[in-house]
Amino acid sequence: PHFLWLLRDSFLELKDEQGRAVPPKHYLETALEEHPLPQGGEQAHREALEYKNQTRRSIKELFPDRDCFVLVRPMHEERDLQ
Repeated sequence: PHFLWLLRDSFLELKDEQGRAVPPKHYLETALEEHPLPQGGEQAHREALEYKNQTRRSIKELFPDRDCFVLVRPMHEERDLQ
């Protein structure tokens, strides 16, 4: 199956660590990178991070074909959409 992530956030800037614009697919792949578990620290924080990493692994394993698109918001102000 194909995984398609649609982003609807007109204020989100798709940039890398150096501030350069990146395509949506690159943004998705970066978001799916696992975060290293901290040594020591709170057990609850480690467990939450491991749970998120497991979700990232699952998406990558179950959906080798994935893409990302940014939706343009029709209005700048959310209240104007109602």
